Amino acid sequence: SPLGDGTLLTAWFERVQAQGNYLVALDRELAARQGEGLPPAAHGVARALDRLRTARESQLPQWLALLSKRLAEETDLSEIESAQWRARGAEVLQVALGERLDMLDERLAQIAKHAPEGSLAGSNPDQGYYRHLLLTATSLSVPPLEFHARHEEAVQAILEQFLANIDQDGSSSTLSEYLATNAPTSSERESSSGSSFSAWFDGWTLYQSARGDDLSDLVLRLNAYALSVTDTGIHAKGWIRDEASKYLIDSTSMGREAASQAIDDILLYPGRAVGAPVGYEQFLSIRARCERRWGPQFDDGPLHELIQASGPAPLEPLRMR
Repeated sequence: SPLGDGTLLTAWFERVQAQGNYLVALDRELAARQGEGLPPAAHGVARALDRLRTARESQLPQWLALLSKRLAEETDLSEIESAQWRARGAEVLQVALGERLDMLDERLAQIAKHAPEGSLAGSNPDQGYYRHLLLTATSLSVPPLEFHARHEEAVQAILEQFLANIDQDGSSSTLSEYLATNAPTSSERESSSGSSFSAWFDGWTLYQSARGDDLSDLVLRLNAYALSVTDTGIHAKGWIRDEASKYLIDSTSMGREAASQAIDDILLYPGRAVGAPVGYEQFLSIRARCERRWGPQFDDGPLHELIQASGPAPLEPLRMR
């Protein structure tokens, strides 16, 4: 589009300023969390600092160079007008973005000194950042320690059911022997790291693959619930790595390497592992309500189509729908 009347350039400058306003709002949010003692996890702060510095050191000069190139190509502008627009662009980029990125850099550098490494248990488990992450992952406002106790009981119930039925399979006599030949590997576990709705993603995966009482179904549910217990154990109760590893190995017969990889995921994405059992239970609950309402006429096909068409999303609106 022609740059002669300045409409296009003015609109671009306004968008840049809007981004600068967003950075100011973000700084206020971080300042509020800093004041309340609720800093983000250290790995998130480090990642934010890296992206911020890349934007400041690389992207801002690239944008200014692109503006200069575009102005130089514009035949409807005089050299004086092009120079004026370039000066205006440099000012907008520096004030709206450059100075505010510097401000954020300083804020994040301060937060990094106190951001929790690994476990988030240093914050209040009922009011802190970890509870916020659980709400984001599950859409349920439940204290982390309540999730921990509930899912720990579920692990024990699944183990009892597993051990009660294992003789019927005939292929092995112990949990360890069965898992050694039948357990899914960590590479087969789907990841929802790119989503804010892990309860929908991981809960739906678990619902589809582990709704029955076959030994393979029980193994999948056992792994999901044990990972949830480990997540809340690390981030709400303050389990150290050895304690978390021992729980996974003892409860699921994961090998040490698989347990270590699972703990790495939990440290990198706090709260995500809690989503699978929570979503699974929600989908079962929705299905049970439909079965009670329609009785023998119930067909799960339309229900599953509705669920898939609704996601990814928080589960409470889906329950109402």
